[in-house]
Amino acid sequence: MADVRDIFPTPPITKMMYSWAKWGGGNFGLVKEYGEWFCQICGERQTPDSPSYMFPEDSFRVSFIRICPICKAEIEATQAQTLEELKGMLEDVKRKIVEKEIKAEIFIVNLKTKLKL
Repeated sequence: MADVRDIFPTPPITKMMYSWAKWGGGNFGLVKEYGEWFCQICGERQTPDSPSYMFPEDSFRVSFIRICPICKAEIEATQAQTLEELKGMLEDVKRKIVEKEIKAEIFIVNLKTKLKL
């Protein structure tokens, strides 16, 4: 007799598999995908044997992204709980970098004007 997995191909991890509980109501769970995959934060190709981690997109914890161990370690260092928080932190860092670059350019212009005098 053929195995069910041979008859029905496994859907990708972004799809949900639905079923019904004994007492009614829907149960759903993520289906694991086998083969090469890409980290949804850094975009690096991952081998099938490398571990993957699920990281919530929002505070409702309904949608998740698949991340690699390196991104997981970086996220743990920032202590972000959701992708929204992580994006906010990145925007703050980018803003601070731009402010420092602007201050450095102003400093250079001031030095040039002082040296000409």
